[in-house]
Amino acid sequence: MTEQGKTTSKTTLGLAINAAVNFSRDVLLAARCGVCDFRGVTLRIFYGSPATTVENLVDFVRSGIDGLMMCGFRHQLVKDFVNSVPDLPPVVLGLYSPFEEGQIRSPGNVRALVIDNELIGSLAGDFFLGRGLQNFAFLGCDIFRERKACEVRIDSFRRRIAEKSILPCTVSQLICGRNAPNEDFWVDDHAAVVEWLKSLPLPCGLLVNGEIEAFAILKLCQAHGIDVPGQIEILCVDNSFGFCEMASPTLSSIRMDFRSVADIAVEMLLSMIGRSERADGHENIVKLDLEIRERGSTASGRGYGLVVERVKEFLRIHACEGVGIPEVAKHIGVSRRIMEKRVREATGQSVLQMIRSVRLAEVCRLLEETDLSISEIMARSGYQINSNLCVLFKRVHGMTMRQYRILKRRK
Repeated sequence: MTEQGKTTSKTTLGLAINAAVNFSRDVLLAARCGVCDFRGVTLRIFYGSPATTVENLVDFVRSGIDGLMMCGFRHQLVKDFVNSVPDLPPVVLGLYSPFEEGQIRSPGNVRALVIDNELIGSLAGDFFLGRGLQNFAFLGCDIFRERKACEVRIDSFRRRIAEKSILPCTVSQLICGRNAPNEDFWVDDHAAVVEWLKSLPLPCGLLVNGEIEAFAILKLCQAHGIDVPGQIEILCVDNSFGFCEMASPTLSSIRMDFRSVADIAVEMLLSMIGRSERADGHENIVKLDLEIRERGSTASGRGYGLVVERVKEFLRIHACEGVGIPEVAKHIGVSRRIMEKRVREATGQSVLQMIRSVRLAEVCRLLEETDLSISEIMARSGYQINSNLCVLFKRVHGMTMRQYRILKRRK
């Protein structure tokens, strides 16, 4: 029953969502599409709300549901429900697991699909380093639902930057906020947050724990003359509330592929239905892959130009030492692809052309100012003896190196 598109009998899966949560609606749309790939499988929907009770969910699954996906509900409700239906295999989807590691094996074959908070930190670190930034910041929130995730994310963020950055970097951190009645986070102390923002070394890459917080920070930056993305580039975790697309500029974000999430959940349920044994031999908490969607809050920021500036400075000092493109990328601390793209878009030249320009300028200087032989000049300029420097020099300057030396010394 576990192969996609194949089942041995008709199976009814349930999807219970809190319709008040956008995340749940994204899962709903994806699950409807995903179930279509499995023959003999039908999907029934329970539209819940913040007022949903355990009894409501139990009544739904007792009406003929073989396995249940659920998302958007309070963690305690999920735990109570799982304990009430020990024979039903549920898969819980969410931004965070409702279970602690030691308590996941509740009665029944419960699994949880959750965001990988370590991956969030490392993705953000790679993203900002790839933009040539050296200053970084993290904004978290001190509310019960987010506190643990914040700790994991900032630790991973700091660790990734320390591992991958060649140049000295700064990483600032601020944890703030409060619990509102609807459990959303709102910036609590504007003065303290603004003071922190203004203290950041610029340009700076800012990882924000969630999109509501990022939206609030963007508004504070705009109100106090801090340019986004020019001075601060904002990348947030997309909690599917819609703030990323609503903001101006729109917010770059780390988010999950909901279609993949739904496919994993359906396959999990089909593999669990009909088994009498517990799920102890299986992975109970599955961490989901994530992707970065770049939008206006990071596009064309000053960090973009820093890559080019650092390439130019490195080549000014080291181009004549025989370095190649891989060595330049390694020193700058970005991938070769990112470096090549940034340099070409900013200068119209490739990195190789920049290397050649620096070396040719050194060749010209040595021809004018020294009596070194051509072979010695080639060696000092980073060229091999058997290189095509003579051909390149004549194509650029319209004369041989000897003719160039004679001409310059006559002046």
